[in-house]
Amino acid sequence: MAGAFLINQINGISMSGVEFTHIAEAIRDLLKNQSQESLEAAYRPMDEGGMDFVSLETLDRKQFAAFYDAARKAYGNEQRKSLDSPFKISWQNLLDCLATDPRLEKNI
Repeated sequence: MAGAFLINQINGISMSGVEFTHIAEAIRDLLKNQSQESLEAAYRPMDEGGMDFVSLETLDRKQFAAFYDAARKAYGNEQRKSLDSPFKISWQNLLDCLATDPRLEKNI
């Protein structure tokens, strides 16, 4: 079964279930220490609905920035462990899509 990150009403990233679970949980581990509010909003479909997606559509600028920061750090942690991660392309696709969202401003 596949999973997805719904970025906004126009953009999203889908990936295999294994990739999705790995990436979503790596981000969750960091986000729970940075922004519980962002974590609860983004992961609500998974945690309360049993769905295979994370939705960033309702996050405000601050929450979105916290999610993006956690995603970048989680990917960095993974790269330090192994440069040959089987999830590298999915990580890069997600980060590229997140970086283009208008809620992400350089001066937050």
